[in-house]
Amino acid sequence: MSLLVLALLSITFALAFSGVIRTVSFFSLPLSLLLALPISLLCATIVGTSITKILRENALQFFLLVSVGVSYFLYTMYHPSFYGLVSSGGGDVADHIYYSYKFTNPDPAIYHGFIIFHTLLYWIKYVPTISSDFEALRALYYLFGFLYLSTITLLVLKGSAASKRLSRRTLLYLAAIVITYTLIFDRLLFPILSYLQAEGFYPQLFGILPLLLGAVLYGLEDVQWKRLTLLALTLVLYRWTYGLNLPDLVFALTLLVASEARGRTVQLLLLALGILLCAFLWLKLSVLLNRGGGIVPLYLPAIGVGLSSICLVLIALRRYIPLKLAKTSTFATFFSLPAIIVTTLAFLLGDAKDYYLLKYNFHATTLLISTAPVVLIAALCNSHPSSEQIAPLPRFKSLLLVALFFGGMYAFSLGYANVRAHYVERIKKDKDNTILEPLADPKAEELIQEVLTTKQKLFGGFVSTPGWVLSGVMNASFKYYHYRQERIHVTGKLRDDPGYCIFWNSRPRDLKKIQMIGSKKLSIYLKNLKKQSGTATLHYKREWEDEQAKLSYHCF
Repeated sequence: MSLLVLALLSITFALAFSGVIRTVSFFSLPLSLLLALPISLLCATIVGTSITKILRENALQFFLLVSVGVSYFLYTMYHPSFYGLVSSGGGDVADHIYYSYKFTNPDPAIYHGFIIFHTLLYWIKYVPTISSDFEALRALYYLFGFLYLSTITLLVLKGSAASKRLSRRTLLYLAAIVITYTLIFDRLLFPILSYLQAEGFYPQLFGILPLLLGAVLYGLEDVQWKRLTLLALTLVLYRWTYGLNLPDLVFALTLLVASEARGRTVQLLLLALGILLCAFLWLKLSVLLNRGGGIVPLYLPAIGVGLSSICLVLIALRRYIPLKLAKTSTFATFFSLPAIIVTTLAFLLGDAKDYYLLKYNFHATTLLISTAPVVLIAALCNSHPSSEQIAPLPRFKSLLLVALFFGGMYAFSLGYANVRAHYVERIKKDKDNTILEPLADPKAEELIQEVLTTKQKLFGGFVSTPGWVLSGVMNASFKYYHYRQERIHVTGKLRDDPGYCIFWNSRPRDLKKIQMIGSKKLSIYLKNLKKQSGTATLHYKREWEDEQAKLSYHCF
């Protein structure tokens, strides 16, 4: 068991750190991977020792809970009509595929250096069964679900006394955990994870992992230098994954480290340094204010109430839970305090263009509602070993905190109600959708590859419907990358040079859609091209619609 955990962690950290090393050194990714191996082995050993302590005592419960959780995740998130992944029109999907290409080739400092997701997108394509960017995105998303649910399960098991024998209290705790998380997954957590994927916010999605893992491992570890090392590892992984909430993490880690430091002078010095670093980071992020972008409207007052309520619950429960859970809840609380301020600020500004301010609350919300149920239910069930001398939670205070907890969750459900709309369509798995769109068209991809092989031509671009998101992902699968200012629907940049073939969906309503969402000039060009000799049309079936699709192509 220990060797398996160590091997999996070593591989995961090595792949992630290879991107970090490439960014700071400009070395190639294969060389960066070799350099990352010793660092990764050291980090995996430290993390693995914390994890295996739980797994040795609770291996059966761990695998059972993870299996149930991942099965639920796959069942709800996999949309058969869209080959597993969905889109809600978010253009960031094609952008991040482009960033991944730029990162692995000429520009390792792309996207402000938030490149761990782009690194994983590169490495996962070495899996033999993954042949396109869409398949890589799909594999990474479901891998994320596994890692996310595994981390929550570690915390759940640490909140129980389930070692070796199952007591009545432990069974009550586990039953309450399963019921509570099922409700929260369905109402809040899974809708948020679904929305981040559907909009193409992949770095923000993957930024949840180091944040949650750091919070959990900080509570699990007993040795101080190991705890500090885990906090440093969390900061490094988070810095290179997603930077919007980086000041919040620095704020939280500063308070955590200062609280463990010996001597008032050292504590004040650490706090001063942390505040200066936070101020510097927030100043760097200020350029993002008033940046436009597409995001569903959120009800920020309700989200602010939800954040505040759950933080109050975690603070109030500190004396009624063991030290290990108290550390995790403190981490989550400290991280979430700046988000309360920023969420309030975004509401007061009231400007729909504040794209990044509207996105700011997702990580704090996810961290709180991932960890708070364990803390609350452990305190209510008092299911920990009595050796920790935990005070029983008074009945009146229990009722008050339960009401505050579910009140906070209800506030979150109001704040993210529009986000849930994407998830509702996803779990219905119908072909008729008003929000969701496909990310890829695998059948068209097969036909295009057959034409290119038969004609011995190069790929010159694909214009698809229902939208430019599908077009971007499909073109990326043929290494025809384009970025926000270079989208085919807008610019009409197709390679109509000798030796190239261009492809497009050619039903009348497809051409009308291309004109509506993109370029009239491009639509006219494709209509005229269809009339020329040498243009051929293939008919094929798409999973998300009943009418046959038409794929026209012209080779030059």
